Amino acid sequence: MLGRPIVNKHRAYTFYRPSALWIAQIMVDMAFGAAQILMFSIIVYFMCGLVLDAGAFFTFYLIIITGYLAMTVCALSGSSLFKHQKSFPLLSRLRESI
Repeated sequence: MLGRPIVNKHRAYTFYRPSALWIAQIMVDMAFGAAQILMFSIIVYFMCGLVLDAGAFFTFYLIIITGYLAMTVCALSGSSLFKHQKSFPLLSRLRESI
């Protein structure tokens, strides 16, 4: 997150809770991500020749949205554990290489 120093300063001055920022960030990411994921799901679902049923398609879409939300929450919670912005990506790269 680019505004991490600002968030840390606001937290020190108790302007607002950082959890409000994270919840707002997730909501905005989901709004933009849902449209991109819908386009991706339409292309992949019908290219793979899966069942031509609305219920099956929206189940597929819901599973992908849930995975996207889980990865977003993991990334935000992991980056919130570190004070410096560049620490978490370095740790995740180290974990992937093991």
